[in-house]
Amino acid sequence: MTRSKAIAGLTWARAPAPSRVCCSSPSQGRRTRSRWTEPGPLPAAARARPAPPRHGRAALAGLLLAAPVFVSLAMLSPGRREGAPARPPAAATVAVPSGCAGPPPAPGNADFEARVVELVNERRRAAGQPPLKQVEELTGSSRWFARAMATQDYVAEDHHSYVRSGGDLRLACRWSTRIGWFYARWTALAETIAAGHETPEEVVRGWMDSPGHRAKLLSRRYWEAGAGYWAGGSEGHYWVQDLGRRGGSFPVVIDGEARSTPTRDVRLHVYGSWREMRLRNDDGPFGPWRRFASDLDWRLAEAGGLRTVMVEMRDGRTLATASDEIWLSPEPPT
Repeated sequence: MTRSKAIAGLTWARAPAPSRVCCSSPSQGRRTRSRWTEPGPLPAAARARPAPPRHGRAALAGLLLAAPVFVSLAMLSPGRREGAPARPPAAATVAVPSGCAGPPPAPGNADFEARVVELVNERRRAAGQPPLKQVEELTGSSRWFARAMATQDYVAEDHHSYVRSGGDLRLACRWSTRIGWFYARWTALAETIAAGHETPEEVVRGWMDSPGHRAKLLSRRYWEAGAGYWAGGSEGHYWVQDLGRRGGSFPVVIDGEARSTPTRDVRLHVYGSWREMRLRNDDGPFGPWRRFASDLDWRLAEAGGLRTVMVEMRDGRTLATASDEIWLSPEPPT
């Protein structure tokens, strides 16, 4: 996905480890830095540094960071204004350099990953923003990168992928290339990472306490998301959340992407601008066409278990279909 130019940013901060919070404003005595061009690889001195101790420091441009660490990036397709037709990137079947991307591993903790998306959507709802849809492609890219940082023992302040050779970190590929291997046809991307926090609640709270991270996670520019978690490495815990929007995808989200519901009555959000829509439960028949609404109440099928809502949207000759699932019972299956 290397499509440099447009919007890209980097935010990082130092915080005392015992407090487990990060990214306060400079006026509160903590250092932050932002950039709005796509960052290059780490300086040679940083790339060559040996693996840090478990609670050691990471060097970036001659300044020191202490765990927990947060960084984030965002970008749009080159030369493209939001709403303009997308220029799709290379398909995920295109070969990538070794150490850049690959099949995502089995989850280390799928509950942690789903909970991160839920918590971010709770914050978005409180801010009056629509929920993000958790998708496999961005979950895979996030998890792959979290594992890569843990197993190669580094925190990628520039978000690029590295491989360790003889104790040195060597650039494998840029961050947009990595995510694009998983997430084709993207029109907007963002990524936040963190290291050192032990729970989804801690890491989301840390991101939201940083104005730069909060702005990206609450932006209406992104419709889909995925979160990755991996335990190990010097920091102990590595977190990645990828956000995106892609051509031809118009997600539907049930109850803010909650994993389960105790009641049949749920709330739907449907992305896009359409003239009409119709809905159905599971494999049942579609209801009649109705005026399109982005947000609406819906009743699930009566039987408990995994329930699916499918939505068709149309506007003239354009037709799109989307669906989402939720577990109808007090608790999702284990």
